[in-house]
Amino acid sequence: MHARFSRYQVAGVIFVLVTGFVAFYRGPADSPGGPVAPEVARSVQTGDSSTAKSGSVAASTAATASDEGQRTSVPARAGAVQPGATTTGATDSEAAALVAAAEASTMGSTTAVTPGGVPAAGRRRPPIRAVLVSDTHGLYKEPGLIKVPAGDMLLFPGDVEVGSVAEGRAFSHWLQGLPIKGPRVITWGNMDTGTRGRNAAELVPGATVIVDAIQEVNGYRIFGSPWTPRFAGAYQLELDEAESVAFWSRLLPPSSDVDIILTHGPPRGIADTARGVSRGDIGLLKAVQALEKPPLLWVCGHIHEQYGEHRVPHPRAPGGSILLINSAAYYVQKPEHAAKVQPRVVALPEVKVVAQGA
Repeated sequence: MHARFSRYQVAGVIFVLVTGFVAFYRGPADSPGGPVAPEVARSVQTGDSSTAKSGSVAASTAATASDEGQRTSVPARAGAVQPGATTTGATDSEAAALVAAAEASTMGSTTAVTPGGVPAAGRRRPPIRAVLVSDTHGLYKEPGLIKVPAGDMLLFPGDVEVGSVAEGRAFSHWLQGLPIKGPRVITWGNMDTGTRGRNAAELVPGATVIVDAIQEVNGYRIFGSPWTPRFAGAYQLELDEAESVAFWSRLLPPSSDVDIILTHGPPRGIADTARGVSRGDIGLLKAVQALEKPPLLWVCGHIHEQYGEHRVPHPRAPGGSILLINSAAYYVQKPEHAAKVQPRVVALPEVKVVAQGA
């Protein structure tokens, strides 16, 4: 028997088929970089954030936070954000909230990407000259003392001694006067005591500040963090080895895609001895060594007398190790160190020191 259909019935059938195909093709609304972890989704929906008081980590899920309420990064997947770009998807408001929370956690950084995030569109690892300097402790105010060479990007792992808005603005003015073509990337240090809970964009205008997050800058994915084992000042941790491993593994999971590690403190046993005492972080060392994709370069400061070039063993790195440079410049005021402590220039992605001082 042959059935006859009106054109309205035919149109209705076509509409149902097309609607079903679109729904199947789009699938569930995950974040731009993949599914959002259940615990992250819960924190976004409820507005809660994981925090850890200085001196302890609450089980293995503790994340970085200050005891003054600083927001933390969470190791969920999110797309990279270009400067000035929005982060909302067509229907994924939850992913947008997650990215916004990650951006807020950096206290002023505009393109933060949580660990495991997808690289931003554009060329990855272009040839650049990175200039490394840190631990200026106000010495940048002395004309000609720190001779910063020309480069494409500045990496500054903390200890400016920012304690007020005026000091932050003075440092920003110095940064902008340097012969650097591109961004000035910094994380804080233990002596940047005025930065806790403050908006970095207001403290140091024009700088890209990364705190406990991964951010893509100039085609390089940079992880920045200010935390160090108990020493003095801000961003201090009092953790045993297990707690330290849990702390850093949370911020820097093994699957993280990172090109440059930018931490104020050094790893345990490497560039970390001060007055005969090892001041490095064992959990940080293990987290970096556990990365499935080894980073190209590690830049730290903190221990002034350990300035210079070092190697960090890594089982998956070419040659079995990665270059670590302690960029602390504080000893520039000592005549016997003045030339050797000047800022270095590293050519990337080949990771070669090509210049020092202006």
